[in-house]
Amino acid sequence: MVRSRNLLRLVPFLALSPVAADHVGSGYLPPTDLTSDDSLVSQAWQNFSSKLGDYIQARKGAGSAEEVLKTLQTDPLQLTWNITFSMNMFSIYDEKTVEDLQFHHVSRELARSKYGTRKVSGDSIYRVQSVSKAITAYAAMMHFEPEDWERPLIKIFPELKNATADSFPVPDWEEITPIALAAQIAGISPAIPLFATYPLQEAAGIAQGLPPLDPKTDPIWSKIPCDISVPCGLNDANKFVQSLAVLPRVFSPWTSPNYANTGYILFGQVFAKLLGKNATDVIASDIFKPLGMANSRTHGLKPKELSKAVIPTEDETMAWMMYKGDGELTSPSGGVLSTTNDLAKLGISILNNTLLTPSRTRKWMKPRSHSARLDYSIGAPWEIPRYKNPKTGVVTDIYTKAGDGFSATAMFILLPEFGVGFSLLSANEVDTVRNLVVGAIGDLLTETLIPALSEQAAVETESKFGGTYKATGDLDSSLTFAVNKTEGASPGLRITNFVSNGTDVLKANPGLATRLVAVTSEGDQVTMEALTEIDAPNLPSLFVNSFNGADWIVAGGSPWGGIQQGLFVFDVDESGNAKDVKPLAYRAKLERQKE
Repeated sequence: MVRSRNLLRLVPFLALSPVAADHVGSGYLPPTDLTSDDSLVSQAWQNFSSKLGDYIQARKGAGSAEEVLKTLQTDPLQLTWNITFSMNMFSIYDEKTVEDLQFHHVSRELARSKYGTRKVSGDSIYRVQSVSKAITAYAAMMHFEPEDWERPLIKIFPELKNATADSFPVPDWEEITPIALAAQIAGISPAIPLFATYPLQEAAGIAQGLPPLDPKTDPIWSKIPCDISVPCGLNDANKFVQSLAVLPRVFSPWTSPNYANTGYILFGQVFAKLLGKNATDVIASDIFKPLGMANSRTHGLKPKELSKAVIPTEDETMAWMMYKGDGELTSPSGGVLSTTNDLAKLGISILNNTLLTPSRTRKWMKPRSHSARLDYSIGAPWEIPRYKNPKTGVVTDIYTKAGDGFSATAMFILLPEFGVGFSLLSANEVDTVRNLVVGAIGDLLTETLIPALSEQAAVETESKFGGTYKATGDLDSSLTFAVNKTEGASPGLRITNFVSNGTDVLKANPGLATRLVAVTSEGDQVTMEALTEIDAPNLPSLFVNSFNGADWIVAGGSPWGGIQQGLFVFDVDESGNAKDVKPLAYRAKLERQKE
């Protein structure tokens, strides 16, 4: 069915929602000033830091276990003082960000620790747990060919062929591929048999109604070769693969995301089969070394390096386990050690396409599936909360990889549309306190910084592109642009005046889209596309909103001579300031006028 674009823009609308169905993104070019005193982002970071400082100084929430639990349920930030953490912000547009926008706190627990450092900085070494998965996926994106990602695992691991079990369905190994493992949608069991601790848990399990087991005669357990209670090394990849082959599946592949550390352990073994090198060696040589991540490790720390490590325990065995490093088998899933400064280098390289082509990076930074929540998607391996600006309704996808365990909780966050990211590393022996406090810090961070990034982008867009543009010579054509500063206005640069060949275009074509959003920035040219000013109706409907205000469907306007009327190309100088604009369909070039 052919739809009239202008008709769609003139459809009457009812109660307005803050934003139409725009393209994904902020609508502006990323802000470049994040650290000056005038920057709204710098001011927001100071506000964020001040709030954290107030919580730490107040030292509330301590008391009995019941009181701590109540605090965690009502305001986890009250217990911020109780964890050690380091965090920073980084940007590909403002190199001072990583140094100027950071925050560190040492808990009393760490200040009294017998092991490691008693002070923290951007170079303090933490366990990053499952942030390791993002690093492993990054290495795979660098080296795997398209056909490798879709190769059935039975062609990589022949021992998976003909896997069967008597009483339950096993994974569909012929259908599972490396990309399914990376995207947590392979449907395999999350149980890690080589970490089984049945002898320690036997009494408690039986008391809870579970049957006693004999690993030698049990019809299932006896077929699992890689269990800690029978001879099996932690680094025996072949036995681990054989173990997974006979465990029950959760889903058929590509049914629903299902988090499985086992999947990433297996994914790590794909490197050895396809590349002839261990994943950890590839990470060290092809990521850590070229990016200068000098304090990052895949195999633990040397004794002389422990002085930089954050070790929140008095238990010597636990301290040793935390920083001895994981084995070759498990390290790609959760064994990397790193710092906030090193993770900033990692994030900048991803956002800046340092190790990947731009197209491959863009493909990687996309959802692969969705959770049951409207605001949460899953990538490979990204966890992607979707933040909705309460004023404008603009949605920002937050590409996150979190990790938790071994007294550490970590968050690695990328906002591709702004060219920025955050790293947050923490340590505390009490798991519930640590991960809830870190989650609350993450919420405060996004609620404070994402609106500021959007507002700073709007300020810079008006400064760099706003004003009047006129044709030279006898042609009577001009354009005036400004940002709508009304609270809650949809993002973009507005056309407030448009004369073409002596014709007042806005009067002659009242349905013309007049809100320009940035779509590409390449070299010395920026392309913007005109979107509608009509917002989608705020109705309890799926399909009404699909047509009215759905700019991803009708963006760009009707074509004139093969070019959409809503395409505008700006030539910019080395500072990103516009010199002229070409409304392509109007076949004109208008020069920016000095104010």
